Amino acid sequence: MEHLYCEFLFKPTDELSKLETGEWSMDYDDIDDFFHYIEKLQEFKIPLNLKPIKSEIYQEEV
Repeated sequence: MEHLYCEFLFKPTDELSKLETGEWSMDYDDIDDFFHYIEKLQEFKIPLNLKPIKSEIYQEEV
């Protein structure tokens, strides 16, 4: 199994400091259900309107 990480660093704001969630795709029977759920989350929507100051994408074997 491997983890794919997509990390985005934003300038700190009060709105962002309140965001926290954790979901695992393996908890869903269908990957489309997982993506549909994630895309509805405020924790997903709010940062879409912001510009990250840094981003990093990598994977690791677990």
